[in-house]
Amino acid sequence: MECTRTNTLALFDVDGTLTHPRMRITPKMEEILEKLRVKIQVGIIGGSDMLKIKEQFNNSAIEENFDFVFSENGLMGFDHGRQLPSTVTSLFIIT
Repeated sequence: MECTRTNTLALFDVDGTLTHPRMRITPKMEEILEKLRVKIQVGIIGGSDMLKIKEQFNNSAIEENFDFVFSENGLMGFDHGRQLPSTVTSLFIIT
């Protein structure tokens, strides 16, 4: 029986969900995500920059290993390995 992935997307926070804060992902969690990705699309999102997130994922090419990756609270994003355009907006508080 051939299994095709659905359009369902599960997004997981990195620190405190997939890993202990600032720690590396466990082999068991990696295995769970790989199995899940066979059935649905899987993405990760974190507040850290890509270098820190990659460290937590054993320096793997996470942009290619997950369907969606968002770092810096969504400022930088990847869709199936392609970097999404990003914009930086500034907030000025006038007192």
